[in-house]
Formats: sequence, structure tokens, C-alpha cells
Amino acid sequence: MDGGGGGGYDAPKLSAIAVQSIGYGTPVQVLMGTDRVSPILGWTANFRRVEKDSGGGKGMGGSGGKQTVYYADVLMFVCEGPIRGFGRVWRDKKKHDTLAKAGFSFSNTGLRPQAAWGNLTVNFPAQALAYSGTALVAASSYELSDGATLGNHAIETFGLLTSAGPAAQNHLDAHIQDVISEFLTNPYWGAISSQSAQIMLDTAHCHDYCRARGLLVSPLLSSVRPAHEYLAEWAQIANAGIVWSEGVLKFRPYADHAFSGDFGSYAPDTQIRRHFDADDGAVYEHIEPTRKKPQDCYNSVAVKYLNRAREYNESIIKKDDLAAIDADGLRPAEDIELECIKLANVAAIVAYTQLQRYLYIRNQYRITTDCDADLLEPVDFITVSSAGLGLVNHRCRIVSIDDNQNGSLTLSVEDAPIGAYSG
Repeated sequence: MDGGGGGGYDAPKLSAIAVQSIGYGTPVQVLMGTDRVSPILGWTANFRRVEKDSGGGKGMGGSGGKQTVYYADVLMFVCEGPIRGFGRVWRDKKKHDTLAKAGFSFSNTGLRPQAAWGNLTVNFPAQALAYSGTALVAASSYELSDGATLGNHAIETFGLLTSAGPAAQNHLDAHIQDVISEFLTNPYWGAISSQSAQIMLDTAHCHDYCRARGLLVSPLLSSVRPAHEYLAEWAQIANAGIVWSEGVLKFRPYADHAFSGDFGSYAPDTQIRRHFDADDGAVYEHIEPTRKKPQDCYNSVAVKYLNRAREYNESIIKKDDLAAIDADGLRPAEDIELECIKLANVAAIVAYTQLQRYLYIRNQYRITTDCDADLLEPVDFITVSSAGLGLVNHRCRIVSIDDNQNGSLTLSVEDAPIGAYSG
């Protein structure tokens, strides 16, 4: 090992930007609400190397030599537009309040159409694409990280469906009703092709519940997943069941209590649609019970979410039923990961609602009947009586309805104790 002073290691001079990932062939992300988004490099040119004084002094053992600094013109795609704008920027371990302070000199919100970056039109006219519909940021002479790398970026982005003011919601997140509609029907990236038949949505009652309880989300669609997984996730947060009935996709809330909040009120539909009696000889109705295993009656539920109050880092909200834990010991459920939630109060409502269902909905029944049940659909309330099972006008909720080959119907239903669905 050389113990002499001032000899230092002379790093090799790089001649091109070191790229970890680029946008070619990568889907543009979709953001509804507000989140911290990692942009994708879409274009770069004009790479150059500059030698600067390192600032080291020989009197303190420094070499007094040169430091190599790398620059490039860069353009990065953020997400589908049109968005409302951009906020903070994280680059590696540094945080900046604005795009300008982070070194970006240009941005587009993804309008259709939108203007191309001036640097492209002047210096690279053959490559001067406007990228209409895509929110993006760009910089000339952008200082690269050590090793001529672009570094890891994340940009706080105010995306689709955020309101212009706080009157309709919190100005940052999106209503679940609007998220579902946008996800299914957006003409540019929606899950349902514009050439196919238009889907009919019924989310009004669900929207009342979500507004009354302040249930808002900010989903970032950044990976390829089946559409039904996204819909099931948003329905879980909205405490709703998804029902396809009479050509309409319905999101029906489970909650059986009334709620009022800053943005609206909710009145539950608790009507009993039909009574099933296993001892009624007029219509043959077979009722088969199934009881949940005790170990599946979880008494502790944790929801993982991206906490906006902690710069969108992961946080955990946990809800326990202390009486059940004292009686049966701790029975934790598998953590529920819901990255589209950005608010602690929303995560808490979801965790407590799920805890109630785990603990108090314990029995399921299969009802085979020849009756006319065309007017019934999942999420409806019914009552069940059976002397053999000790049930008298026992309230249940329909989970699913299946047609049998012999013309009968099989209903899967579950216990529906009052309050267990409300959280």
C-alpha cells in the first residue's frame, strides 16, 4: 500500500451516461390522486465531461487536483396526463422543494396536444416530439451523479382526478367512484376497449358511503396486473361487494349503519329481500351450514400503506380486539397491503372493518331452492329459519348465486350480525 501523500486514485474518464433503465418498451404509468412517482428516462443527448477544481488543499494532505463532473440533457416520463402539477423531488438522498431547485428547467402536464420541449425544437428538431398525453420533466446540462449515472429520482405528482380545491375532497386524493370509472372507461388506457360496448356502472350508493367516511385513495398503476385485482382492492377499501347484474357492474356497500361526514351522508339499504324456511314444505329448500375454523377468526389486523405524512414511505396501522386476544390468544391475519392508501385514517377504517368481519361473520350456508329468486343478487339481505339448525329469522347476506342444471338455484350466504359490516 502506498503511504505517500498526494498520490490519489485517478478515476477513468467516462464517455457516455450510465443508464439503468429507459422508457423504450415500458408502459407509461397512470396516477390517480397524489403520490411519489419514479420517472422513466425517455431521451438523453449532449453528454459532456467538465474538469473542475476539486477544492482540496495541499496543506491538509489534499491533492489540489481536478474533479470530473458529468452533464447531459435529459427528458423523463412521469405518468399519463393531464395532471395538476408537480411538488417535491427526491434525488438519491437529497430532497428539493420544487422541480427548479432539483435542476429541471421544463415540464409538461400531459395535455393533448402539448408543446415540445424548446431544447428539442432548437437543437434536435428531428427528435422534437411533444409526447402529448404524457406528463414529463426535462433539463438541459443536468448534472449527473458520480459515475455519470442519472441517479434515483422520485417526484411528488398531483395526478388525475385531484380536485382544483378542497370543497369536493382533500385536494390531493381521488374518490373511489371516480377511480373506478376512469380505470374502466378512459379512452386512451382504460381497461375496456372503446370499440366494445359501453359498460354501465352503478357506484352512487358506494360513493355516498365513501364520502361520508372520508375514504379517498391515490392509486399508481405502475405494473401489469389483471383488472379484477385492482377493482377488488378498491372495493375492499370502499367496504363494497362487486355485483354484475342486469348488464350493470355494481359496487354495493356492505355497511348497515348510517354515517355522516364533511362531504356527505350515507343511508344503508337494510331491506330483507326474502325469507327462506327449510321446514316449509311448499317449496323445497335445503340449507347446508359451514362454520369457520376458530383459527381463522383473526383478532389482529394490520394494513400497510404509503403514508403521505412520512414522504410516502410505508407505514402500518394495526387494529386489535383485546377481548378476543385475552380469550383466545393472539391470532393475527396476514398483513393487508394497500399502497393506494396515503392517509392514516383511511387505513385505520379499513383495518377495523376487516377485523369486525373476521371476528363476527363465522357461519356460511348453502341454500338450494326451486323458488323464483330472480330478483335477488349478491349483497342482498335475507332471513333464514331452520328448526334443525336452531335458526329463527336469522339475518344473512347473499355472497353468490349459482344456477343448477335441474333449474334450481344455490345461494351462498353468510351471517350478517348487525354492525359487523360497518367498521
